[in-house]
Amino acid sequence: MNVLRRFYAATWETARKVAGRRPWIVNGFIYRLIYLKAIARHGFKRRTIITYPQRPRTYHILYKIAHILGYRLTTDLHADAVACVAFHDITVTERDHQLAELATIRPVINVACTDISKKRVAAAFEQVFGYTLTLDPCTFTGECVKKSDSNGTHDGVIITCPIEQEEVDPACIYQRVVNNRIASSDLLLDIRVPIYNGSIPFLFLRNRELHSRFRHSIRGVMVDADEVFSPDEVEMTRALCCELGLNFGELDVLRDVDDGRLYIIDVNNTPGGPVAFSRRDGRAVLERMAATFERTFLQTETD
Repeated sequence: MNVLRRFYAATWETARKVAGRRPWIVNGFIYRLIYLKAIARHGFKRRTIITYPQRPRTYHILYKIAHILGYRLTTDLHADAVACVAFHDITVTERDHQLAELATIRPVINVACTDISKKRVAAAFEQVFGYTLTLDPCTFTGECVKKSDSNGTHDGVIITCPIEQEEVDPACIYQRVVNNRIASSDLLLDIRVPIYNGSIPFLFLRNRELHSRFRHSIRGVMVDADEVFSPDEVEMTRALCCELGLNFGELDVLRDVDDGRLYIIDVNNTPGGPVAFSRRDGRAVLERMAATFERTFLQTETD
């Protein structure tokens, strides 16, 4: 144990020095050290999580959670594992027969979450919440948001409507501009909602600058869900996740300061991050996320 601690300490500073130049490589190395430290705490027991058909990359939250907890990740469906996650980092997936067969004998996280396109999310949102975010750009008058129907593109732009029918892009969705501006500032407030099997244990409040509303957040803070959501809003958000088959993932939510309503604009079943936190705060956030994931999804023996 002492040898491992000395090795961990000696290599940590070196990893930090080169992180700025090769972050995608160094991140994996750092989390490998974190994994070794975690399995040492558990007596080097072999503990495994199946992710299929893909293995998470170093920026995915599931990758970080597994390493913090000391779980090996594998795509082998026959592995002796404590949990299985349907993990495919694309917007729409075809029904996977191997996962479907496995789901008949054991729980498979997110196995039913096969479509997180913005049009599918918007339709589910309207069904559950009873009001809509989507609009017809040919008949609406005013500004609207045009963005790709695919997940993770970050290509939103604000356009002026109405537009001609031939200008409508079928690969995009057109939605109202939600006024989530913080009073007396040039900052916007985004709400990131982690989902753990229907539970919302905490939220991330993140700021964006008004002139770059579709780009990266600049700061974040973790709060309890009941500080921001009403009980009815929590239940409707859970119902939306149930409709989409989402057991584990994150939602992007905005509250309009004009009408006071919530608007769920995006769903991610393979989230990365967390973002907009300092290194120290980000590690504390990940520790809490890891503990919540283990408590929710993993059945382990008492150490």
